[in-house]
Amino acid sequence: MTVRLLLVGAGQRGTTYARRAEATGAGRVVAVVDPDPARRALFAVPGFADWTAIDSRIADAAIVATQDRDHEGPAVHLAGLGYHLLLEKPMAPVEESALRIAAAADDAGVMLAVCHVLRYTAYTNWLSLFFYQEKSGE
Repeated sequence: MTVRLLLVGAGQRGTTYARRAEATGAGRVVAVVDPDPARRALFAVPGFADWTAIDSRIADAAIVATQDRDHEGPAVHLAGLGYHLLLEKPMAPVEESALRIAAAADDAGVMLAVCHVLRYTAYTNWLSLFFYQEKSGE
């Protein structure tokens, strides 16, 4: 099954996630939200300048890759419309916003995943190995 994706924020991170989903066949971008018309034009799909224009389900899930300070609005709104969410880290710059995002996803019964792309870096792998050895006594 290919997941239909709404991309909110077509900068470097959002575009990278969307292109990766398309390259693997796991996802297909069906609409893009970005204030920059040139970024919207990178995708041959309907484009919107603002996330408030999305008032119904046109995709299965949304990638929210806006600026950190701008995550809460679209994440809460889209969760309320039933979109599963892939949210760029950090969830929000303040705890209250992160809690509102989590509550919106929980209330709507949608999945919320936060991207932590450093998980597979050499540094992170080394730390994981180090802490595993410390914990296991190896």
